[in-house]
Amino acid sequence: MLDHCVDIPFLDQLSENVRKCLISKARIRESFRGSTITLQGETVESLKVVLSGWVKLYRISESGEEAILATLQAGQSFDEIAALRGAISSA
Repeated sequence: MLDHCVDIPFLDQLSENVRKCLISKARIRESFRGSTITLQGETVESLKVVLSGWVKLYRISESGEEAILATLQAGQSFDEIAALRGAISSA
């Protein structure tokens, strides 16, 4: 089961029923170094959880410079609120 393979802090804040519902819909997708997971401005269809390795969230400024927003490790997540609302990714 997904929630036993890594400690996912935000799942601990949910009721058992909600946690089971989210996990039942979970799909594991492997991404390779340098690959794009999501783009800023895209409609978010799922929240993302880092199961292993790390993910760098960044934006490219108008001048072409890379601005790092966060570096996420196993157990950390992103796009949670946008995924639940079907909103646009801010990452």
